[in-house]
Amino acid sequence: VVDAAGDGGAIQTTYVPGVPDVLSNDTSGIPAAVAAAKDADAVIIALGTDLDWAAEGHDATSIQFTAAQLELAQKVAEAAGDKPVIAVILTATPLDASALLKDDNIGAVAHLGQPSVAVAGLAEL
Repeated sequence: VVDAAGDGGAIQTTYVPGVPDVLSNDTSGIPAAVAAAKDADAVIIALGTDLDWAAEGHDATSIQFTAAQLELAQKVAEAAGDKPVIAVILTATPLDASALLKDDNIGAVAHLGQPSVAVAGLAEL
């Protein structure tokens, strides 16, 4: 996502992992993500799942984002103020995006599926 958002180096990007992985409840990185959002011209919040969440022979147990991911999205979007905020969902399983869609600080929600060539056009958003 960082490379895609940076359009292959044409756009300066800053990456701050607010939550260490998709199943983590560790929110200790959120303050750094909030600080980065305050300094950014635009914000992309990457959320979703990976193969630890669900894979062949290992079904997902929920369609809800983790509490840590939702906290990250809410706090970073709020910190961005009037700057453009896009929530990017990377997942191969269904997820309930209603909290993101209801957040007035998030201007757009893009479902890109699992990371692949689908993220290549992200910079154009």
